[in-house]
Amino acid sequence: MAEPAPGELYTQKQQPDEQKPRTGALQMFFAVFLGVLFALLIAGWLGYQYVFSSEIDPVELSNSEVQVLEHKISQVVQAKPEPYNEDDARRQLSFSERELNALLARETDMAQQLAIDLSDDTASATLLVPLPADFPIMAGKTVRLNAGLEIVQLADSQIRIALKGVSVGGVPLPDAWLGNLKNVDLVSASAQSGSSFWKQLAAGIETVRVRDGEVQLKLRP
Repeated sequence: MAEPAPGELYTQKQQPDEQKPRTGALQMFFAVFLGVLFALLIAGWLGYQYVFSSEIDPVELSNSEVQVLEHKISQVVQAKPEPYNEDDARRQLSFSERELNALLARETDMAQQLAIDLSDDTASATLLVPLPADFPIMAGKTVRLNAGLEIVQLADSQIRIALKGVSVGGVPLPDAWLGNLKNVDLVSASAQSGSSFWKQLAAGIETVRVRDGEVQLKLRP
């Protein structure tokens, strides 16, 4: 049998090697395509569930919880003849997370757009913001915003209030977009900048404690 010419042998050996890269490239393309498609589907579902929201379910208190809340409110708003006094017990305030959300439902029209969450040293708020029909993007949609505020009393009795962050649809916004205010002690920053709001707010509070489901504070004389 005649042996193949050197040129023919070289060509026969190169043909299988040239097909392998093409097959691998096609497989890689389809894998990336399917991955991107899956990611888009997940992002679309999350966007529908968390970014574009219709309303928040208002908190409904039980009968016993309503009675407790009514008593607390009556201590503040009830008008009756009595001599003025600054009883130390009157400076101590305590509200549960459920009571605060129920007050929103009773006293304002924000119950379906705003919800408050209390956890250890943190007060968080979820706000649904409807965008105008002529807004440049996502016109007519309702966007879910979430923000967290750290509220803690330090060992030297000073109160630290700091923004933990803001997210849109569960996506945390970069610190640069928030004016580099994340984790900044607003009380100290307020004193240094000449603004008095946070400084005066903290100055009027003797003690504060935010824990899971409840906030307790005592006002200064």
